[in-house]
Amino acid sequence: MDIVTVLVSFNKISIVAFFITLGFIIYELYLFRKETIRAKRPDIPKFEEGSTVTSIQSPTLVTKTQEMAPVKRPNSIPLYVGILFLVIFGLISLFGYLNSKRTVTSGLTINPTPAITFVSSKGIR
Repeated sequence: MDIVTVLVSFNKISIVAFFITLGFIIYELYLFRKETIRAKRPDIPKFEEGSTVTSIQSPTLVTKTQEMAPVKRPNSIPLYVGILFLVIFGLISLFGYLNSKRTVTSGLTINPTPAITFVSSKGIR
């Protein structure tokens, strides 16, 4: 089997949709990796040489609790709705498949007889 025959058998729209989805996934992985690298790297302030600290300048303390917001639990309703739709469509497909098998095995045999008619014409013999 040649690679060209396999590619020709695919629908062009599905190939385009696949590459668009693949692009989004690669972009999301890039953003995820960039975020993890940024979270691992500590923030080191840049100190200026020759500057003096006066009593007006007071350092601000940054604690770990101020830095990171608490993680919220994601909403699970869309997940449950998606699972429910998958179950419903699966059951509809299963019943449709079983119903089509039942109608095929019903034993009806139809023998079509061709209808032959003679058309008379002056121009064609």
